Amino acid sequence: MGNLASYKENLELIYEMAKLSPEMNYIIIGSVGSGELITNIENLKQLKNVYFLGPKEYSDLCRYFKYCDVAIITRRINKANEGGFPLKYFEYLSAGLPVITTDISSLSEFSEEIALGSVANTSEQFLEKIKYWLDIKKNDPSLWNNLLLKRLMIAKENSWNNRMDFLNQTLTKHL
Repeated sequence: MGNLASYKENLELIYEMAKLSPEMNYIIIGSVGSGELITNIENLKQLKNVYFLGPKEYSDLCRYFKYCDVAIITRRINKANEGGFPLKYFEYLSAGLPVITTDISSLSEFSEEIALGSVANTSEQFLEKIKYWLDIKKNDPSLWNNLLLKRLMIAKENSWNNRMDFLNQTLTKHL
């Protein structure tokens, strides 16, 4: 979900994952290359298990997420992403999805909480983690539901309202 731009997202990683796992579907919601001219998705378009749905209304995203099992964030580890925080992380959690993400520093405080998802950096690691989460969902519904409740709780703690309240308190304290 979001802007699929090559300076942010590792498109080669997505391609490798999709190519190695033709039994899995990869759904991409949002614009492609907005704000840059070099994003090339032609190789991804050739794969039968990658679907580009285009931009959607923010309020409609939950309708799409309910058909997903796992969310991935394949951020490049570079200067452009160093200070950024992928807000879609909390959107995915609020939909109850475990999130598998590259090892970006802005998410390090959440990487220790097993209920939230996993960290991976190669296509093989991502696929291993995706299969791990799919196995839990299929074979251990009790554990899945317990982890789901934890994801929803942390998403609620990091809602837009709570994050804005924190920002306001921090600014007020220092001004």
